[in-house]
Amino acid sequence: MTFEDWMNKVDSHFIMITGLDRDSWPDQDYWSMFDDEMTPREAVIAAIENEYGEAGLEAFGFEVN
Repeated sequence: MTFEDWMNKVDSHFIMITGLDRDSWPDQDYWSMFDDEMTPREAVIAAIENEYGEAGLEAFGFEVN
């Protein structure tokens, strides 16, 4: 999968999870996430956690232990 294809999937997951597109969120180092072989869903979760911590994850329905 190319980086562009992966980013398109990240965009789709952002909309499914948050209701907002990726451009509505603060910038992230998506290239490193892609390079680390994160799934698009994992990248979205990481972006939420990077910006808002556990409270952000909980706000979008992710269970935090």
